[in-house]
Amino acid sequence: MRTLDRTEDDDNCCRGGRLRCHRSGRRSGRNLASRAFGRDSAVALLHHDPYREMGSLEIALESKAFYIGALGSDRTHSRRCNELRRRGFSDASIARINAPIGLFPKARDARSLALSILADVASRRMKSGDH
Repeated sequence: MRTLDRTEDDDNCCRGGRLRCHRSGRRSGRNLASRAFGRDSAVALLHHDPYREMGSLEIALESKAFYIGALGSDRTHSRRCNELRRRGFSDASIARINAPIGLFPKARDARSLALSILADVASRRMKSGDH
């Protein structure tokens, strides 16, 4: 199963039957993490607003996902980490976040960013020994 973080405005994300969608934020239960993201899951957060990603990020950190990545600069990631500490997450949990996301530094266009993220996920998977 593949998962997709979605917004309420994205009504068509599940058409075609292959993607299973989970809403983040207010409507997500804490037990979503155990159901949605197992040891074979990679979570990529591509929000441009770090505060909007917090609900999804909390769920990812409470899961067993082998990869958690988040978009943003080093400064954005520092603010993200401070907010997660304020919310009670340990430094060990926060260290699971790969940020800035991807292997290629400063990938800006969508194609380069997508390739960079896929390369990072594949690399982490190979290093985990679970391939």
